[in-house]
Amino acid sequence: MARNNATCSRCGAIYPVIDMVGTVSAKRGGRSEYMCNRCATQNEHYHATNSKVLGTDKVNAVFCGIEFETSFSDEYARNAMFEYGFIPTHDSSLHSDGNDSRYGWSDGNTCEYVSGLMKGLNRASKFALTCDKLISDGHLKVNYSCGTHFHVSIDSMKNANGEKVYMDYIRRFYHSLFIPLNEAMASDTEAMEAVFGRDFGHYCEAIFNSSEPKWNRYLWVNVTNDSNIEFRLNVFKNGKQYQNLMKMEVEMVKCIVSNFCEHFNDTDIDSRRYANMREYRKHKADVTAQKLVKIYKKYANI
Repeated sequence: MARNNATCSRCGAIYPVIDMVGTVSAKRGGRSEYMCNRCATQNEHYHATNSKVLGTDKVNAVFCGIEFETSFSDEYARNAMFEYGFIPTHDSSLHSDGNDSRYGWSDGNTCEYVSGLMKGLNRASKFALTCDKLISDGHLKVNYSCGTHFHVSIDSMKNANGEKVYMDYIRRFYHSLFIPLNEAMASDTEAMEAVFGRDFGHYCEAIFNSSEPKWNRYLWVNVTNDSNIEFRLNVFKNGKQYQNLMKMEVEMVKCIVSNFCEHFNDTDIDSRRYANMREYRKHKADVTAQKLVKIYKKYANI
């Protein structure tokens, strides 16, 4: 007997089947699913936030989030993204690879999928392999206009007292921490593109030293958030490449926290070696910067 009503796999509302979009679950053995027309065809606003918390990581306190830009996404891919806890949002910078206007707003088939908070890398790693399969099967496309932004936090960048102060420490020594890494990447753009998927660009700018060094949200390492570091240079090329890229960036953030942030207010300082606290902190930043270069070269096989 034919079904009269169905529950939307995205919002949970019940509608007549005739008014819904039939899809196939990417994770549930090909079982039929249904989405209401709004969930199947409409993108959320560019600034929409995703409040979902997914996964478990009680030991390492690693938290991450992904903004994944696409140039085409059919209902099958859309449903798979919903099952991973992503929401579809509008982004006017994307160029469509589709043939019709499937989704709302003015961008046709384009979509930026925004994840909730992922505890640990396990779910993000599986997501990368799912995207690889969706792309190879023609359900999803990523073209030259599509980057991805990866947010990484270690225990929300809090100190032992639970205060969110680590990002402030990083901002104060931003150029000392990241310019050596930036220079190592720029010295071999072929290796950089193999790791990240692209070179520096308009929305992922290189970090330069100057007489008045500044940082902003469009640099490839964005530290304007209070609880995470955002890596903006990432481009999805294939599942394994993106898995390694996320793993490298998590390792980098761990390195910054353990080698710099946790020593920012050390009290046992060798006064014969360091004239003041700032000089000591600059030393810790310089040491950490060289460790970041080593991490990058390890993943780039340099």
